[in-house]
Amino acid sequence: TTVEISVTSDEGVRTPIGLMTPRQALQLPDHVEFEASHPDHEAGNTDVLLDREMLQDHVDASEVSKTPA
Repeated sequence: TTVEISVTSDEGVRTPIGLMTPRQALQLPDHVEFEASHPDHEAGNTDVLLDREMLQDHVDASEVSKTPA
């Protein structure tokens, strides 16, 4: 799964900075405030965006659903 990562300037302009896996995005330094395209949508082609906390929740939920019972 690939997500598009973007940052927003002080002027409110959102700028894409790259494509990466959700795990790579979560490894960005904590001081980097970013938005990620939702992993269930096409990266770079969706307006459904997640902040760091929401992306972490999505990754955690995905891992739980993949764990065998």
